[in-house]
Amino acid sequence: MNQIFAKVISNSEYIPGIFDLRLEAQNAFKDAYPGQFAAVRVSQGVAPLLRRPLSICDAGADALRLMYQVRGEGTALLSRYKTGDTVDIHVQIEVARSAVGKAKIRAEVEGDLVCRGEVMFALVDADEAAAGQPSMGSGPSAASAAAPGISADVATNKPKGSESA
Repeated sequence: MNQIFAKVISNSEYIPGIFDLRLEAQNAFKDAYPGQFAAVRVSQGVAPLLRRPLSICDAGADALRLMYQVRGEGTALLSRYKTGDTVDIHVQIEVARSAVGKAKIRAEVEGDLVCRGEVMFALVDADEAAAGQPSMGSGPSAASAAAPGISADVATNKPKGSESA
């Protein structure tokens, strides 16, 4: 799990209620690409407890762009971040072949692990998914990794203490 402390370059309201968050950390995002998720810690306290999973909109070796909608307390707190602030995020992509991947996620409160898990994901075309006919891209890896019509499969974490963090 890569814990990254990234500097806010900008956090602007793109349209009412939708924010464009741009982060910078030297050579921290070289393996990131659009469609992956970053688990963003939105406050230094215990509330809200969990990190917010935000989809990566754009990425480069040193820069990351996240778009999000203010929907509750967590994203409202995130919308208050200013240029120069530091954001604590976790990103780990274990396997990514074509449009299918596996990632480990974890949430901490004041440095203590409170939740962890694994997520299997498949990137699909939004229009095709809405029509009930999702396509997971081309190539044998995408076609053989998941059954047709299934866009994501989530495996939850094991009970506390059953495996190391």
